[in-house]
Amino acid sequence: MKIPELFTGKHEIRFRAPHGGLSFFEKRLSFFEPFISAYLTTRPGERIRVLDIGCGDGIFARPLAARFPQADVLGLDIDEANITLARKDAPRNATFVCKTLWDVDPREVYDIIIASELIEHITEIERLMALLSDHLRPGGLLLVTTPNGYGATEILDRTWKSVRVSFTTSHILNPIRRALIAARILGQNERERRLMKLYPHVQAFTVKRLRRLGADAGLRVISVGSTSFLKGFMPWDTVFGKSMRLRAWDARLADSLPYSFANGWLLTYIKTVE
Repeated sequence: MKIPELFTGKHEIRFRAPHGGLSFFEKRLSFFEPFISAYLTTRPGERIRVLDIGCGDGIFARPLAARFPQADVLGLDIDEANITLARKDAPRNATFVCKTLWDVDPREVYDIIIASELIEHITEIERLMALLSDHLRPGGLLLVTTPNGYGATEILDRTWKSVRVSFTTSHILNPIRRALIAARILGQNERERRLMKLYPHVQAFTVKRLRRLGADAGLRVISVGSTSFLKGFMPWDTVFGKSMRLRAWDARLADSLPYSFANGWLLTYIKTVE
């Protein structure tokens, strides 16, 4: 990754996972790491501040803090149980607080903000993007991962919810869903399901809309990548999701297909230098 082209170039680049991350976690982590590393080279000898909003149990904040000791990482989440888990044996440069971005002191600014699988849950998306921009220093990076609102997984999820409106059908399908979860085919634990029920997806994004939302908030997209093609789509996960070879193929294929075919995206925004 060439630093001058990355931060000063006028053209958007396509991000491809450098190590061909296989799982959803691995691909997102392989997205965050090179951009943080590249940003650090522009601040030699400085400590940087990284904010992870909706950090969950520290799934990314903890390994990133360990990987980059010159970064002070703050993770925010609204679930106290998540914060308790995140704090356990966390690196010394990682802090976790139970609060929302709305509660952060408006004078606080960060070099890098991570919003992974978060923005699709926010109704006031324009307000959120403006707030994220306000908390970024000029030239700072916003790293976003979010589902394709019109991809196979999101369409299936919306269809599932509409089907469940039927009382009888719900009683037929829910035991099947619970059995799949118990067999670890769906891979969703009780806390995750509870939080998803409390905070469902309320936004359906396209890459075009994400670019526009950023521009309106003074943020320019400098790279876009794809998370997966079929991974996350329940029929695929149920039949083929356990195969490492097929997961690797799926990750590589997503990097080559048009963005509209992806199940989700990895976007890097830079705050316009004023």
